[in-house]
Amino acid sequence: MPPKFNRARIQAMKYLALLSIGIILWPLLEYLLHRFSGHVFRFPPIFFNEHKKHHAKKDYFAPKLKKLGAAIIFLSLLTLINTLWLNSLEALVFSTGFVGMYLFYEYMHYQFHISEPKTKAGLILRKHHFYHHFHNSSLNHGVTSTFLDRIFGTYSDAGQVKIPRRYAMTWLFDENNQVKKIYQKDFLVTGRASN
Repeated sequence: MPPKFNRARIQAMKYLALLSIGIILWPLLEYLLHRFSGHVFRFPPIFFNEHKKHHAKKDYFAPKLKKLGAAIIFLSLLTLINTLWLNSLEALVFSTGFVGMYLFYEYMHYQFHISEPKTKAGLILRKHHFYHHFHNSSLNHGVTSTFLDRIFGTYSDAGQVKIPRRYAMTWLFDENNQVKKIYQKDFLVTGRASN
C-alpha cells in the first residue's frame, strides 16, 4: 500500500525539491558569471577587476568582505524575486540551496590554489582550472565541474598543465623545490627557481 501523502509531507517534498533546484542551478550561474562577466563582457566592473587580479597575482582572492557583501545582496535579491511565485519560506529554501553551493564553490576554488588534491576528481578539477589560468582563459570556466564546459563547447582536455614558476602553487613542490614526483605527469613548472 503506497504511503499517504498529507500536507506536511507534500510541503517537505516541495522544500527538498526547491533546495535541490537551488543546488543544481548554482553551477550554471558559476559558469555564466565566470565566462561572461569575468572574460567576455567584463561586466560588472567590480567582478571583472577582482577576477583579473585573481588571474594576475599569485594567491590573490577577492577580500572576504567584498564577497560577503555581494553574497548578501545577491541572496536578498534572489529571495525577493522568488517571492513573486513562491512564499517567503519557499524562496528562502531555494536561495539557501543556491548560496550553500556558492559557499562550496568558494571553498573548493580556494583549496585548489592552496592545497594538493586528495582524490582523482580533485586532481582533474585542479588541472581543468589551472589550464584556464595558465593556457587559455577562454576555455575551462567551470570550477566545481567540467560538465557545462563540455555542454557549451568550452572544454579542453588539460593534459600536462604548464605553470610559470612565479605562479605555481606551493603544494606542487617537494623540499628540494622540485615538482613532486606524483604530479610530474600532470604539471610542468616553467622558469627558474629563485635561490
